[in-house]
Amino acid sequence: IIYLKMSKIILVLAIAVMYCWAANDDPLWNDRFMMKFTENFTYPVLGTSTTNGEFYYDWTTKRYAVYRENGQRDRYCGLNGLYFWYDTPCVQYVDSGNRYLYYPEYDDCCNCCQTQHGCDVLKPTWLEGAEFIEETIFNGVEAFKWDKPGLQHNYYYETSEFLPTDRVMLGIDQQPNDFQVFDPATFARDYDEAKLALPASCKPTKSCSLASICTAVKYA
Repeated sequence: IIYLKMSKIILVLAIAVMYCWAANDDPLWNDRFMMKFTENFTYPVLGTSTTNGEFYYDWTTKRYAVYRENGQRDRYCGLNGLYFWYDTPCVQYVDSGNRYLYYPEYDDCCNCCQTQHGCDVLKPTWLEGAEFIEETIFNGVEAFKWDKPGLQHNYYYETSEFLPTDRVMLGIDQQPNDFQVFDPATFARDYDEAKLALPASCKPTKSCSLASICTAVKYA
């Protein structure tokens, strides 16, 4: 009986140690995946708003695309000249080191910024060095919470599997005004390649409005 009790204690301790090791492994994105998300924006004076979208990522070709049903409150799509006033879909493409803003209702596209401005595709290891905050429950799912500070706190939530590449992104909270909540049920490594294809109207030589966040990023 004593032997069985000791065996159980050792097993519990071993599991606990393994779990702690897992939590200490920085998040690591898969080289290719897509997910759907809901995004909540909160701004002074403007108040709050919500939109839905889809995220497509491919590190193997250094491209990604973020589709938003309404880009008006996104810091890039909305802060771009007259589009500040438009409730309209917007897609951010990153391709060949360029970030484009595309407005499909108007077939209008502009080149926002480039690699040298920090606008290239995120690396799978972009969360390397993030601070582990806690184990928590996120939308009913056991999760790890991390913080990767930039100009503000960037809280990152993911499922709690042992291997980083088995985990799925659950949320990115860019304090204080942008919170993306991802649906883990939509995670897929395979998707239609056309989702990453640049529209013909996206040209490297056509810059976004001078009255845009893009201008601020370029000359920061």
